[in-house]
Formats: sequence, C-alpha cells, structure tokens
Amino acid sequence: TLILVSVLGLQLIAAILPFNVSITVSDVKSSFKQINIVPFDYHSLGLLLFDRPNGLDGTPFNWLKFIEESLFWSVWGYIAALCFHRYWQQKATGKLLMLAVCFLPGIVLESLQLFIVSRYSDVNDIISNWTGVFSGLILYTLLRPDLQDDDDRGWRHLKTPLTVYLIFILFSGLQPFDFIFSLT
Repeated sequence: TLILVSVLGLQLIAAILPFNVSITVSDVKSSFKQINIVPFDYHSLGLLLFDRPNGLDGTPFNWLKFIEESLFWSVWGYIAALCFHRYWQQKATGKLLMLAVCFLPGIVLESLQLFIVSRYSDVNDIISNWTGVFSGLILYTLLRPDLQDDDDRGWRHLKTPLTVYLIFILFSGLQPFDFIFSLT
C-alpha cells in the first residue's frame, strides 16, 4: 500500500510539472481547448467545437507511448490486486477502495493537467492507464502469488511487478530511437 501511495504521489507531482499553474481564465480556456477526447487520434476540443485547431491537431497516434504507459500502469494494477488480496479484501469498503485505486488515478492526473500551462489532457492517457491497470489485474489473477506460498515476506510477491517495471524501463529507454521505418 505504501508503494501505491508513493507512486501516486510522484505521479501527481509529475502531472503538475513544471508547476506553471494557469490562474487566469484565458489560460484555463486555452487548456480546455487543447483537451483531446478522440481515442487513438488527436483532435482537440478547439478543433471539434470551435473549428480552431492547435499545433497538435492531426499528429499521428503514438502507439509506442501508449504501450509504454500501459506497461507502467500494469505494475500499478498488479500491486493494487496484491494489496486487495492481502489487506483490503476483509474490509467492508475493500471492493470500493480497489475500484477507486484502479480507475480514479488516470482521471485525476489528466484533470490536474487542465490547470498547468503547456500541458494538455488526453483521453488516450486515460485509456492507456486503464488498459495497463486491467493488464496488471489479469497478470495477478493468472499468477496468483498469494496461493503459491504462505510466506509473509511481501517482497517475494513483488518479483513480477519489478520484472514488468524493468521491461518498462527498457522500453521507455529505447524510445528515443525511431522504430518507424519510413523514408522520411
């Protein structure tokens, strides 16, 4: 649970970086016009509602970034499932807590970006978050580390999410390379 709280805290800080908060109405309106609500594409609300495109409209969808974010959030989903089975299952609000931990962070993180200048909210980030969380939950369900041993050392149960996190680090570390083999 401490890992989840720490990661969420760091993600909240990353969502509001560079701490350039928009406190004027025109900045919030500009951020609102940059919101992308079209899955697997980028068409801002400014283009869709007001016929005023911004510089990001028409940029191709980045599947590599989507996979990278999904890998990261799959670690989150796995650890959330581990916490649920170890700590929250017996609580009356355990299932509600599990749903909140799994599916609210993506919405909260994207909502915070509305108030930061030079950041924009994107539905694709929420979709990659939920895809990753769902993948982590499936991975936990398939492996069921809580049934494999009764050892109380929790670090043993973190082998799988740490392995997925290492894959995430390798994948994101190779992102500067252009994997698109076009002539341009």
